[in-house]
Amino acid sequence: MTSTTPEDPSPAGTVTLLDRLVALGFTNSAFRRLHHLQRKAGITAHRSYCMGLAERGAEFRTHTNIEVHRRLEVVLGAYLGGAFKSRSPALWEALAGAAVVEVPFVRV
Repeated sequence: MTSTTPEDPSPAGTVTLLDRLVALGFTNSAFRRLHHLQRKAGITAHRSYCMGLAERGAEFRTHTNIEVHRRLEVVLGAYLGGAFKSRSPALWEALAGAAVVEVPFVRV
């Protein structure tokens, strides 16, 4: 059975994380900072990709989207743990930058 908790690095878990973050004001510019495709990446496209996998019961095929999931966890944890209220794109971009430091891009 596929879990949909944020701690679950599955496609469904990633959708849950994205939904929570977007509700708090998470931006595409911040998402691009932490996604491996960067300039080509967008929240809506990534969410759709993850939903498609989840609906088929599939998992991520490579480590890159698991790393994206982990970075999203870092961003959400930092935002909630820091008790931030701002929805400023600058704040989200800073948190995304910190997430990349914590979960760096791995080139294989």
